[in-house]
Amino acid sequence: MDLIIRLNPSTEHQLIKLQKKILLSLNSSFGKSVFFPHYPILCFLTNQLFTDKNIPKIKKNITNFSIKNIKIENSELLFTVEIKIENISVEEKILAGFTETKTESKILDELNIKCRSFQIAELKKTGFTYEIWNPVWCKLK
Repeated sequence: MDLIIRLNPSTEHQLIKLQKKILLSLNSSFGKSVFFPHYPILCFLTNQLFTDKNIPKIKKNITNFSIKNIKIENSELLFTVEIKIENISVEEKILAGFTETKTESKILDELNIKCRSFQIAELKKTGFTYEIWNPVWCKLK
């Protein structure tokens, strides 16, 4: 199982609106649909700091969760996330869209969305099905 952060509904809705706006703009610039949305909007915790998958410990040690920018990298549309845990800044990503068309990597927009409440959970992916296990709400000060 993977460890994920699931955003609170209002922040998730904000990102989905931004995702739609940027996908519309990108597809308009190509004159056809080449970028496609990715759902669900989840942040996979892939850094070594999260390998023990101890959700209560991670919850206790996270001091900041911010969405910094939206960019294109390796034919993927990504929200870049900064997580501060144990006074260390870690960069993670949220996949927002993808394309089969080769595109240059670039930052599309700078953001500074601070997320104060979110869920940390385990995710089991089977085919196209996502199952969330052991969710724990985290509320930052």
